[in-house]
Amino acid sequence: DTLDQDSNVVEHFTLSLGQNSSLQTLDMYGCMIGDVGGTSMCRALATNTTLLKLDLGANRICARGFEFIADGIRMNTTLKVLKLWGNKFQGECERLISALFLNDTLIEVELTGCELNPDQIRTAEDLVRKNRNADLVKGQGQVDIWKALRQRDALLEENRQLKEQVAKLSKKPKSSFPMFTTSQPEEKVVEEEPEPWWSLKSLGHLPPWLNSQTNELPETLTEGK
Repeated sequence: DTLDQDSNVVEHFTLSLGQNSSLQTLDMYGCMIGDVGGTSMCRALATNTTLLKLDLGANRICARGFEFIADGIRMNTTLKVLKLWGNKFQGECERLISALFLNDTLIEVELTGCELNPDQIRTAEDLVRKNRNADLVKGQGQVDIWKALRQRDALLEENRQLKEQVAKLSKKPKSSFPMFTTSQPEEKVVEEEPEPWWSLKSLGHLPPWLNSQTNELPETLTEGK
């Protein structure tokens, strides 16, 4: 069905949408609400806190209505998907870019066939991608701050342990090969037999206690002296 830009019907519809507290998906493709509907949709988007997906494709919304929708996006805090394709925005995209820059919930915006240049569409997609990446990090939009803090503490502890390991390694010898020590066989000490006392006598080193025995040396040895 189409609303055919009936201002009264559109006004009542968007008013009820703004006050709704349960609707999450609304498909208004081809309802032909025009700029009148776009203007009223601004108030609905600004006050609704449950709608997650809105399809406004092929509604004959032009530049004026598009600007009001952009204002609604700027104030909305829950909408994730917005389809606007097939409307004639005639290159008026500045207010949408500004709205997407401030909005932190939209993760998909469809602008195909809206008479926007490729650079404008690319900029809008980049801004939406920012929210999409942040949404993935948060885990479907639910910020688990305690889990993030635990992960941070675990990383800090791991970093501390790595620093200790590096410090220990720096104190060790540069060579990474084990140091082997070879045991040398013990040298056998050969005890020399004591020389007979007469050999000492012949060298002139006769101990004093043997001086009394000098006269008893064999004649062959005393002659050598």
